Amino acid sequence: MAAPRRLRASLVSALLALLAIETGCEKLKWKPDVARLCKDQGGGADLVRGVCLDEATFVSCDTERTLVPCRGPKGCTGKGVGFLHESCDVSSDRDGDLCDWSNRHHDQCSADGKSIIACQMGIGHPSRYAVIPCRGPKGCIVDGVKGEPVCDDSVGVAGEPCEPMSGSCSREREVLTCDHVLGEPGPGHWKVQELCRGPGGCERSPLPDGNGFSIACDDDVAEIGDPCNFDHHAACNLEGTARLECRDHRMVFADSCKCTAVRKDPHTSSITCSGR
Repeated sequence: MAAPRRLRASLVSALLALLAIETGCEKLKWKPDVARLCKDQGGGADLVRGVCLDEATFVSCDTERTLVPCRGPKGCTGKGVGFLHESCDVSSDRDGDLCDWSNRHHDQCSADGKSIIACQMGIGHPSRYAVIPCRGPKGCIVDGVKGEPVCDDSVGVAGEPCEPMSGSCSREREVLTCDHVLGEPGPGHWKVQELCRGPGGCERSPLPDGNGFSIACDDDVAEIGDPCNFDHHAACNLEGTARLECRDHRMVFADSCKCTAVRKDPHTSSITCSGR
């Protein structure tokens, strides 16, 4: 009867292994050398080191022993303990791939330079990469001074992933804001905040000191129902026959008149309503 028991044990082991694959089990039975190399390499909230498990996988020495795919052309390189951003090429990693949250400030540009591969914090579950488009003219480039990736998201598309605390303009002349909620896992998504129907459209410009940006929206012309930011903000309708006003974040009819808009600079304008 020993043989059937061994057979049953083998079948159970095979089924458990299959179940682990099917359910996305991300644990690994550690090799002694990996465990030895990872000993005392954790850093709490600081940058955590890790080891190349093979040519395409980086093992973080965090408490979870996170397995990070290195799908880029360089794979996982280097011997011994090192930092993820120095050892693991994630330039071809995909949405949902595991990442090491301690290395979040060392994201990478995608291989084609059109996206940034950004590690998103996981709350109650592992952190994972998000592929965030960089649709601005510069795409994703590496800063020559800091050596960090910079994503030009000055052009966005409503509904696409975005970096927290950012703002953008769409090709449809919309002001977009990233709806990411601080502390929530995953990236935010571009949300239409305002329409810029005037001739100046929507334009994002860097601030003089290079830190941050400003967005100029020519919202002197609007339609009833357009989204808007500030109550009592005025605009003319497309025909110039009525003055509209922002109430509860929507443009509504205010007066019938000959409506004229004069834009003094990208951020300042005046609306006159005559001939009621």
